[in-house]
Amino acid sequence: MRPLVLWGGTGQAVVLDEFVSRLGCEVVAIIDSDRELRSPIKGVPVFSDTDKLFAYLRKEGRTNAYFAIAIGGSAGEDRCRLSTVLKQIGLEPLTAIHPAAYVSSTSLVGEGGQIMANATVGARAELGNYVLVNTGAIVDHECKLGQGVHVGPGATLAGLVEVGDYAFVGAGSVVLPRIRIGRNSIVGAGSIVTKDIPENVVCMGAPARVVRMSDGQKL
Repeated sequence: MRPLVLWGGTGQAVVLDEFVSRLGCEVVAIIDSDRELRSPIKGVPVFSDTDKLFAYLRKEGRTNAYFAIAIGGSAGEDRCRLSTVLKQIGLEPLTAIHPAAYVSSTSLVGEGGQIMANATVGARAELGNYVLVNTGAIVDHECKLGQGVHVGPGATLAGLVEVGDYAFVGAGSVVLPRIRIGRNSIVGAGSIVTKDIPENVVCMGAPARVVRMSDGQKL
């Protein structure tokens, strides 16, 4: 088993730990900014900074470890930034595709992508680096997802949808064909997106409408 480090020790870490052994990996350490966090995985230590993490890996002879960013939601930019930090200490990104997912042979999944159980990535879809496609989500044919995008559980992107960097499509949402969702935007859970969504906004509803800026400011 090749050692695996997770950045983030909450729900996404639990989901990854469930199947990474089937990819030939074993979680050996977690790093998280919450100094009070208790490890969600029995026997796996939690570190609060990379210096302590690397000292532990060196002591254990596990500096050849993979890493996965176990942070979901609208933190796509953080996922990409933290990956750079871990690569700088010599770790290698794991592209984690659950054995129960369907990923077309004609699709492209970028570095550090995570495709969860029962998710579908359709023909000629293109997923950027550190994209997260959660449980049961569908990214249909010829969709293009920028880096750090998160598609929530059970969400559906119909064919030819484009999603900008770091955007988040919430659980159970439906995005109709040929729609564009802008960079850093958030689609609320259960929404139905029928028209293009600009950058840096939050939209929700059926049909979805823009309700505020993604930084919390009013329109």
